[in-house]
Amino acid sequence: MNEQLGVAVEAAYDHLRRTGLRWEVYARCGESFSARWRAGEWERLHTRRTGVACRVAGHDRRAFASAAGSPGAAGRDAARAALAALHPGADPMPPAELLGVAPVPPPPPPPTPHDVERVASGLLAAILARGAQVTEFRFVAGWSQSLLATGEGFVAGAHAPGVVVEVRVGRTAAPSWLLQAAAPSLDNDVLAQVVAAAAQLVRPVDPRRRHRTRLG
Repeated sequence: MNEQLGVAVEAAYDHLRRTGLRWEVYARCGESFSARWRAGEWERLHTRRTGVACRVAGHDRRAFASAAGSPGAAGRDAARAALAALHPGADPMPPAELLGVAPVPPPPPPPTPHDVERVASGLLAAILARGAQVTEFRFVAGWSQSLLATGEGFVAGAHAPGVVVEVRVGRTAAPSWLLQAAAPSLDNDVLAQVVAAAAQLVRPVDPRRRHRTRLG
C-alpha cells in the first residue's frame, strides 16, 4: 500500500481515537499523465493528488468533512473539520459486523510518462494514417490507491488504474464527431477500437448532424 495513505490515515487517527465517537477515515492518492494534441502541437500535464475524508458519529450527532493537500495535513484537517461540524443526526455508518473485503486480481503496473507518450503518439498516428482528420486528441492515463480505516479496527484498500481517450474527428466547422473510450490499462483492446471507429467516420455525412460514439 502507498506510504502516503498510511501517513494520511495516521494523522486523522491521532485526532479521532480519543473522542469516544464512531469514525471512519477514507484516504485516496493518485497520479495521472495527460497528453493533448491540437493544431499539430502537444500539451502535457502530470499531476499528483491526495485527499482524505472523515465521517464521525455518536451521541445522536454526526458529521462529514474532507480535505486535500499533503498527506499529513489532509488527514489532520479532515478530522478537525469533521469534529467541528458535528450536528444532530443518526449514525450513517454501517455496523462493524457488516463490513468485509473480497480478493481481486492484482492491478497492472502503473503507467510511466514514457509509456503514456508511446501509446498516445502511436494511437494518434494510427488514426491519422487511416485518413481521419483529427482536430483534437486527448489521452489520460493514471492510477489511484485508497485506504479505508474505522474506529472498530476494520481496514481495507483498493487500487484502480485507468485510461481515457477522446478524439474529435472532422473539419474545424461542423460536422464533427467525438469518440470516447475508457480502458483499465494501456494495452487494452478498447484502445485499438478507437482507430477502427475513427476510420469508419471517413465518409461523407449530412452536415447538419453531429455524432458521438462511446467505446468500452
